[in-house]
Amino acid sequence: FRSDNYIEVLISGFSVNPEASIIFSDATIFKDLTNHNINNYIVNTKVGFQGHFDSQGLSFTKKHIQQMYSICLHFYGLINSKYLRDYHWHKFDIDYAPDFPLLHFLLCFGDFIYVHGTMFYYYQISKSPEKMSLDNSIKNLSSFPIVRFSHCCTLSLILGNSKQRNQNYFNNLIKYPYFFFSFYFRRHGGLIHFLKTITPLSFKSFWKKFKIFYCSYIDKQET
Repeated sequence: FRSDNYIEVLISGFSVNPEASIIFSDATIFKDLTNHNINNYIVNTKVGFQGHFDSQGLSFTKKHIQQMYSICLHFYGLINSKYLRDYHWHKFDIDYAPDFPLLHFLLCFGDFIYVHGTMFYYYQISKSPEKMSLDNSIKNLSSFPIVRFSHCCTLSLILGNSKQRNQNYFNNLIKYPYFFFSFYFRRHGGLIHFLKTITPLSFKSFWKKFKIFYCSYIDKQET
């Protein structure tokens, strides 16, 4: 659900910040669909939702690190279409967390900006707002293609950064492994946690996943 003034308020945000990539406002979570009074749907208006995605004043790296840890409700805000047209949909055709690569791509062009004055109501079936992060929702799913996901997110921000700032190959060569492993280790509770739990078997598992992904990626590119 959206407040009646949802579009009006978010568009007003673009009038002040025309180069923004996403404008979003406040959000709240509800679980009960039986009550038709929208005011009774609200179960949490946690302050952390308000502007937690706003990227103004952050460096390139800090913007994307913040997005890694973000609850992606701002995906449902208003998106600047001039940036959206440059997105490589065919490169990131994934059916798991497709909002992440897109959000990282958009973040290369313009800031995510919070404006006050309207509300987005998000229906959450069972999880509490505290457990809505991607980390908590998928880290126990053994079938989640974590290497492919990490690659897509990293490649989207590398391509977005290249389009926006004409970065050379050497700069991207440095950024890619940094962000790839940032995404990968994020799903394992961080680098320190990963290093504490690493075993020959876990390394073998990672290498196997990487080879499967790489071979399928090369085949897709050739096709």
